[in-house]
Amino acid sequence: MRKHLFLILFTISTLGILFTSCGSDDEPVKETHHFTGSCEQKLSLIGFQGSTVEITEVANSLDDMLRGNINYGTPIAGGVLNFGEPTSIKITGLKAGVVLKNFSLTINGVEHTFGDITTQTVNLYNSGTIDYFTRAFNAMVASNDKTMRSKAKFTPSHDLSRADDVNVEIVFNGTFFYLK
Repeated sequence: MRKHLFLILFTISTLGILFTSCGSDDEPVKETHHFTGSCEQKLSLIGFQGSTVEITEVANSLDDMLRGNINYGTPIAGGVLNFGEPTSIKITGLKAGVVLKNFSLTINGVEHTFGDITTQTVNLYNSGTIDYFTRAFNAMVASNDKTMRSKAKFTPSHDLSRADDVNVEIVFNGTFFYLK
């Protein structure tokens, strides 16, 4: 009787181990893939002289901005900002004598005030602002919806219309990765 009970328990435990170890729910190992690309965004700066202007937020998904790059893959899991060209953030179309007073830029919730912008200070991406733009880039790739969201605030010294074609042009060049 004891041998018979032992045999039944042995058989049950062996079958349990057999079925547990032969499960087909093992997921394949995902590999990391990289590609280099640029996220580009433009904000039109329009406003009346002496009035504080808040430019409505512009939003673009990383997928839409990066889709055409060689080795592109999705979903994007992260990225690293590439310093130097082609990364650039600048004001374009600003005419001599026009000042954008107390100019601030917010990218993915990370804000920075640049002070007064003239034709001499239109390059916003420089050694003094690399930390700000790195934090803004990191917030962009870490966001749940993988979207670049940008807005600006300033007071123009002269009226700025669409015809003046004054813009903030943001180019974040980075190395992005995805798992596949």
